[in-house]
Amino acid sequence: MQSRFFDFGGDTIIRADQYIRLTSDRQSQEGWLFSRLPLTATNWEVSPHLVAAPPLPFYRRETANLTHPSQIEIEFKIHGQGNLHGDGMAIWLTKQRAQTGPVFGSVDHFEGLGIFIDTYKNQRPGVVFPYVMAMLGNASVTYDKDHDGKENEIGGCS
Repeated sequence: MQSRFFDFGGDTIIRADQYIRLTSDRQSQEGWLFSRLPLTATNWEVSPHLVAAPPLPFYRRETANLTHPSQIEIEFKIHGQGNLHGDGMAIWLTKQRAQTGPVFGSVDHFEGLGIFIDTYKNQRPGVVFPYVMAMLGNASVTYDKDHDGKENEIGGCS
């Protein structure tokens, strides 16, 4: 299956104009999706809408929409059979694209902005999970997976 707007791989499934499923709710799954269109706006805003929902038969939707040249609107639903398997997911605004790796499916030492939706608590006392955080990468900073990115976080919330 192919998409003219996205490159994708791993366990990702695209059903044209219906949904994009990054992974199913099983263990040891990983999926990725990168836009084939570059972000050319010099000023932009990200407006994520997260809905954690009970399982809905055959319905899953993770989409990215360019609704205005300076706005990125992302709507996605996370649901399953009662367990959140895996570490979470990320939204990447980086120079690198379509390079898989150990940080929420993409490369470490990235250059740009990573927005992480972390669903698994490693070693971060006092923080409620799931946790959303942002990190700026300069191609040399390492994401600290053991402490859920605490060292490099520029902001976050539960």
